[in-house]
Amino acid sequence: MEHMMSDDLEFFSKPGWITSPGDCAGLLDGLPSDVGELRWVVQGLMLHIFWAEQYGVQLSPERQGEVQIRSVAEKLRRIQPPMMMT
Repeated sequence: MEHMMSDDLEFFSKPGWITSPGDCAGLLDGLPSDVGELRWVVQGLMLHIFWAEQYGVQLSPERQGEVQIRSVAEKLRRIQPPMMMT
């Protein structure tokens, strides 16, 4: 059981294909390690499609289609100009 728990911790300590920042990993440099502070950063970058109207935001059909973006790398590419990626 101990060995299994160790393997689980190893597995879950690394991002999978959907959570890996991929070629956009450099964009995460300098982010706060404190969860509360990190929450403020994320809340300033993303707006959930179901909450847009509550904030007075009208999403274009193109922006509404972005709800299908799943991987972190794709999301990071969407919010960051390509010239800034390393």
